[in-house]
Amino acid sequence: MKHLDTCKERSALTRQKALLNFLKKLLKSVDSLCMRCYNIQVSRESYALDEGGNMMALEALKQAEKHTVGVKQTEKAVARQVAAVVYIASDADERVTGRLMQLCRENSVPVENTETMLEIGRACGINVKAAAAAILKADKGLA
Repeated sequence: MKHLDTCKERSALTRQKALLNFLKKLLKSVDSLCMRCYNIQVSRESYALDEGGNMMALEALKQAEKHTVGVKQTEKAVARQVAAVVYIASDADERVTGRLMQLCRENSVPVENTETMLEIGRACGINVKAAAAAILKADKGLA
């Protein structure tokens, strides 16, 4: 009976490793597709994986010293070329985020898409939804 449990654990671990490898390959494909079609570079540090292989797309934003919250402030940061990476919520209205996406393409700022505006808000430490946010470059400020 103990041998059977060990085999099941190994099988589950093997499946986890296979899934992790699949996710890594998928991220590479998404990265090349974004570069080819939209001239957007997906930054690798935004997709850190925890021990269980779960993606933590907003971990870098949570840990950033300087960041902007909201579409208008993020647009200003991109226009002033102080944004290192921009996060845009997939559930945000395209009329709201369209200009920001265009600015990011023009200024070659990497864009990370997240599932919801609530995720971005929480990552920035606010209790409301945010359509966009950006991590600012360390050597420059918005002021």
